[in-house]
Amino acid sequence: MSEHNVTMNSRKHIEIGGAVSVMSFDDEQVVLKTSMGICCVQGRGLNVAKLDLDGGDVFIDGEIVSLYYPEESEEKQGFFSRIFK
Repeated sequence: MSEHNVTMNSRKHIEIGGAVSVMSFDDEQVVLKTSMGICCVQGRGLNVAKLDLDGGDVFIDGEIVSLYYPEESEEKQGFFSRIFK
């Protein structure tokens, strides 16, 4: 399993390492399962520019507003119900 890391440039490009799978994505949110848990990227005009799950790398372009890791207890209590309101 690859190491989890995040690199963001000018809030327009983010590179995430250690990605295991893409759980969901649209132009406002990308939800990833990483080696360190669930990772959510929110913004406007988001585009998954490159996806290499064999190497664990995801590259996202767009206007990045937030990056967060939901608490594990939140995930167990209907994580998707909060994301897909």
